[in-house]
Amino acid sequence: MAQEHLLVVDADAKTQKILKISFQKTTHDVRFVSTLEEARAHIADETPALIIAETHLPDGDGYAFCAEVKAAPATRDVPFLFVTDRTSNPDKMRGFEAG
Repeated sequence: MAQEHLLVVDADAKTQKILKISFQKTTHDVRFVSTLEEARAHIADETPALIIAETHLPDGDGYAFCAEVKAAPATRDVPFLFVTDRTSNPDKMRGFEAG
C-alpha cells in the first residue's frame, strides 16, 4: 500500500521544524515547501492526502491558495488546515469561506 503524504506550505523555518518533530512518529510522508509556487508544482506531480499551509506566504495568500485548491476537480476533496497566529473572527471566517 502506498504511503499517504502530507504537504506543509510554510516559509517559517521554526514552524517547519516544530511540524517535522510533531510528524516524526506518524506513518505519513510529510513534504515541506516554502512557497505557493513550490506547492503548486508539488500538487501537479502528486495529490497530497492533506495540505497544511500558513495564511501569509512570501509569494501569496494562503486563503486564496486554499480556494484555488478547492476549485480544482482533482484536489477539491483534499482536507486543508491553516497554520496562523491570527485569531480574529474575520480571519477565522475567511478560512472557512476559502474551503
